[in-house]
Amino acid sequence: MGFFDILKKDERESYYQYVGNIPYDIWIEIVQVVDTTFSVFNIKGISTGKTVVTELQKIVDDILMENKYPTQYGSMKDVAIALGICYSDAISTHYHWKWKMLGDDPEHSIVSLVSPNDNYSIQPMHYMLRILNGENTGLDGKNDNTILLLFNMLNQIDKKPKDKKYFPLS
Repeated sequence: MGFFDILKKDERESYYQYVGNIPYDIWIEIVQVVDTTFSVFNIKGISTGKTVVTELQKIVDDILMENKYPTQYGSMKDVAIALGICYSDAISTHYHWKWKMLGDDPEHSIVSLVSPNDNYSIQPMHYMLRILNGENTGLDGKNDNTILLLFNMLNQIDKKPKDKKYFPLS
């Protein structure tokens, strides 16, 4: 790819009708949730996205095995949101994915991550909720905790773009 290829505007159609920036009030909440979640789950001394995701993998495995979560959370959905935000933060930090709002319009959009070249998107909180609710079934019909697997697959994914921008992965 040459220099002028980089300057070309991406003319592909978006998978989503609406693509927007994260509102400031949601950013503030995201930062608070990451700090609180790290404290609640005693995640300390983590320096890279991969080490955070490895720790999150263990936490999710424990929740699934014991079928219980910290009392600071009111529901499994609350846990999924908290862990999904931490997962998002790790992906964003490690792979430089961008936080965006994706959906039909501003009122019907969700917090998402978008790959550096705008090829792919993921909705980590929904993904985490599927796993914690036992709905992330593999070929064997069993629920799989695949957060580390997905994280590792994101490494070179932008090299194989789809026809539409922001194509959803999870």
